[in-house]
Amino acid sequence: MREAVEETSPRTRSNMKHPTNTPFPVQYAQLPVYVLAVLLATFIAALHAGILFGLADLLQVLRGWAKAVAADRPADILVVVAAICALFTAHIGETAIWAAFFWKSGQLPSFADGWYFAGTSHTTLGYGDLVLKKPLRSLGPISAINGLLTYGCSTAYLFLVLQNIWQHPL
Repeated sequence: MREAVEETSPRTRSNMKHPTNTPFPVQYAQLPVYVLAVLLATFIAALHAGILFGLADLLQVLRGWAKAVAADRPADILVVVAAICALFTAHIGETAIWAAFFWKSGQLPSFADGWYFAGTSHTTLGYGDLVLKKPLRSLGPISAINGLLTYGCSTAYLFLVLQNIWQHPL
């Protein structure tokens, strides 16, 4: 009689109706990976902020040097090109960090696959031809949100660089 009661308990019925349900402890085993992803996103945001502030100081020095060596307009062009190249390099590095995370966490089989997935996620391009394994597929959107915010900061930063240059009469 006791066996019949156990077979028809709500937990057993629930597992029979939804065979893809994972046992309770396995769901919490995924939590450290999500925490690590959020910490990684926070680290990359802080890194990006540091790069922006450091780049501001570097561009002021570069602009002063370039104006002493060349005319105003070529110096301004050099500053804009330097800002674009530095931000491009920063985003390549940040994408590589995500790629290493996806690879080392076992979500993707190689760094190359991690690079491709991180690149399409971080830029929010999202081809969808390479996806993460269940149940951790939502790590991709964490990377995408992080990329969206860092690219937005870079865009605003470039606007400020141009605005500072264009304060001079054209």
